[in-house]
Amino acid sequence: MSKIHLINANIHRAKEGARVLEDIARFLLRDSTLFHQIREIRHRIQSRSPIYDTKEDLGGMQLTENNVRTNLLNITQANALRIQEALRVLEEMTETLAEKQGMKELRYQAYDVHSKLYYSVQKYLKWNLLEGLYLIIDTDIISYSIEKIIEIINESSVYIVQYRNKLTSKKMFIEQAYQIKKQLYPNKLFIINDHIDIALDFADGIHLGQNDYPLERIRHIIPDNFILGISCHSLNEAQITMQYDASYIAIGALFKTKSKKDALSVSINELQQICNQISIPICAIGGINTHNLDQVLNANIKMAALISSVWETNNPLQTINDMHEKIIKHSAFNITVN
Repeated sequence: MSKIHLINANIHRAKEGARVLEDIARFLLRDSTLFHQIREIRHRIQSRSPIYDTKEDLGGMQLTENNVRTNLLNITQANALRIQEALRVLEEMTETLAEKQGMKELRYQAYDVHSKLYYSVQKYLKWNLLEGLYLIIDTDIISYSIEKIIEIINESSVYIVQYRNKLTSKKMFIEQAYQIKKQLYPNKLFIINDHIDIALDFADGIHLGQNDYPLERIRHIIPDNFILGISCHSLNEAQITMQYDASYIAIGALFKTKSKKDALSVSINELQQICNQISIPICAIGGINTHNLDQVLNANIKMAALISSVWETNNPLQTINDMHEKIIKHSAFNITVN
């Protein structure tokens, strides 16, 4: 095989890697800027000729692939590095200064795209978990120990957990939040209620009420890929909240609840109206249990938050999994129908 085969193989390698990243940006992230940046890189890498003699390539079909990538971050990383490495080879092997400079510019462009895309994929993977049963841990309401609560949650299929406690001291809140974070599996999203400082230290996100912190300031404090949930009680509040780049909105209380006796009430009809007009995930909250969940699902929610009801059943793990699966299936059906 000749030098031209080496150059051609790396041209194809770079273009293939770029195509994978381009489709991730286009179909999954739906990021027009990244899509066009990656597409430009792919189009600027010009193929000279097809690779005909692949059987003579020692690293071709004969080489067994042992690395199976199923995680989107790993796929992004692998293909971004494939582009960069191929462009480095092309930079070294091309003969004119103009060609070398062109490959160098493309390589640095690829570095920049890699950084942005990796960050966007991390955010996408977090946001993609905002569905199903949303479990809220309040140790003043749930009779189980924190250790047992987290043990059950880890065994369950739920994606998202919030820790809240309106009555305990800040010191105790920190200790319990740290305990939850340490025990909770990393594939579960951990949200902190109210305390921005603790959330930034331990969690994947923060949940705030309308009056917990100036909402117009919150995105200046938290990272861009940090989940921001905000409680709302009307369509008007939800529409205003959208201006603050919320990740999801919690709507309630829909029914009487033990955890917040002074909570403002929201009807199922109001909830449905909000779901129909707000584009980000909606989480229903307030007195939801196995008996009234179907009423809530008819409003086309993405999540339902529960504090006490699942822990009062004979088999909390089974109840959690059944309710989570029911919400996921209903949400997927609505997406298909719409």
